[in-house]
Amino acid sequence: MWSSQELGIEHHARQVLQHPQVGPVELDFDVLTVPDRDQQVVIFTAEPGSGADRNLRLLKAVGARRTDVPA
Repeated sequence: MWSSQELGIEHHARQVLQHPQVGPVELDFDVLTVPDRDQQVVIFTAEPGSGADRNLRLLKAVGARRTDVPA
């Protein structure tokens, strides 16, 4: 769909999410719209090597080691 240009970037912005375990995570996001199908895809990305990238990797590790879930 991308190569046929059926998708279009409707919106691009940056948002800071405050996570209780890893702190602020600044992400870019794009809203891709499929014309005539009433569908959108929202993609969040972090700049490689950025603080947000490190915080997302930390969050991945923290999530894998959760101790508050009963066994």
